[in-house]
Amino acid sequence: FGGYPQRITLFDESAGAVSVGLHLLSPKSRSLFNDAILESSGPTAKWAVLTPQKAKYRSEKFINVFTRYFTERYEAGPNDSEYAYIPKQCQKRLNTIEDKFLCVKNYLILSQTHFRSSWTLESYNGGPIGYTFVPTIDGDFIPYDPEQMLIKKDFKRCPILLDVNKDEGSYFNLYVPYGNMSINTRPYVDYKTFKHAIKEYFHYIPTYPTERAPRVLESI
Repeated sequence: FGGYPQRITLFDESAGAVSVGLHLLSPKSRSLFNDAILESSGPTAKWAVLTPQKAKYRSEKFINVFTRYFTERYEAGPNDSEYAYIPKQCQKRLNTIEDKFLCVKNYLILSQTHFRSSWTLESYNGGPIGYTFVPTIDGDFIPYDPEQMLIKKDFKRCPILLDVNKDEGSYFNLYVPYGNMSINTRPYVDYKTFKHAIKEYFHYIPTYPTERAPRVLESI
């Protein structure tokens, strides 16, 4: 882009800021850039990384949800709208995790039902947003727990800019309460949805117990 190859700055927001933070931590990539900007997140976010054990657990649970959905579509027969797209790897009893993985790997059609299922797989304690698949502490790119890496000062020393989006939580109201947005519909938040979201968020703010939510709502 006509810039300076010796002055590379990594910049991203939210999940992207987690990625930038992991590059600051990783011995594999910390030498490939000069500066960093992290906006509205970082590598120590509760949802940012997983242990190998947790990653395996989520993957297997996710595959079980998907293959159960495939089985229902296949058993519904030719009248089902996706029946013709079900690959041969899914047209049998899936007894092992290997069979299920092969089925998912070869299934090319991803409907809204598939995407919605990913939001129901895990109960997240780190905030109102959760993601099923995130970077894993593999002992290689991410040598060990990011928080411990920061405590031990095991990271790239360089100019870093940290910032946040003002009122970022406001747009969470569009998709967090239900997770069923569609590209064909315009997001809409009425007062009932807003009240529901506020009460949900109080579960993630220990400083303000859930029972105080009504007082906050009354003051808005």
